[in-house]
Amino acid sequence: MGQGGYGSTSSQPVKGQDMTYQISVSLSDVLNGAEKQISLRTNGRTQNVSVKIPKGIEEGKKLRLKGKGGIPPPGGIPGDLFLKIQLEPHDLYERQDEDLIYHKMIPFTDACLGAKVEVETLDGKKFMVSVPSGTNGDARLRIKGQGLPSGPIGKRGDLYVKIGIEIPTKLTDEQISAIKSLKETGL
Repeated sequence: MGQGGYGSTSSQPVKGQDMTYQISVSLSDVLNGAEKQISLRTNGRTQNVSVKIPKGIEEGKKLRLKGKGGIPPPGGIPGDLFLKIQLEPHDLYERQDEDLIYHKMIPFTDACLGAKVEVETLDGKKFMVSVPSGTNGDARLRIKGQGLPSGPIGKRGDLYVKIGIEIPTKLTDEQISAIKSLKETGL
C-alpha cells in the first residue's frame, strides 16, 4: 500500500513591495546614455540610487532596479524599483521616434530666393543646409543620421529641419513699395 504522509510545505520568502517612480531624462541623455543619481524615499527612509540611462531609451519605458523597492518583512527579499522614463522638453528639438525635428525660421526673402542656413545638431555639430528657392512654410529638410539612436547600439535617426517663414510686420515705405511692385507682377 501507499505510504501516507504529508508533502513538505516550504514557504517562499515574502517579497517587499515593488515601487514605481518617474525619472526625467533629457534628449542629450537619450543621445549619449547617462548615469543619474536619484534620491528616493521608501518605507520611511531615504536611499540614494545610481541609475544607468541607456542610449536610445524611449519615453514611457520602464527601467527595473532589482531589489531597490520596498523593504520586506524579516527574512524576506526587497521589492523591485521601476523607473518610468519621462522626456524633458527641449528648447530647440522635438522627438519623433528616432528622428529629431528642429524648427528654423527664415526671412520671407530667403524662402522666395533660396538660402543656406546653419543648423546645429543636438551633439553640437554644425551643418549648412540649402533652402531651395520657392520653399513654403512647413517644408522639411533632412540631415541624415543626426537624430537619436534606436536603442543602445542602434543606428541614428535623422534630423529634420522644419522651415517656418517670418512675415515682416513693420515695413518701411520703400519695402511696401517693393512688395506692391511684386504684387503687380503676379507674385
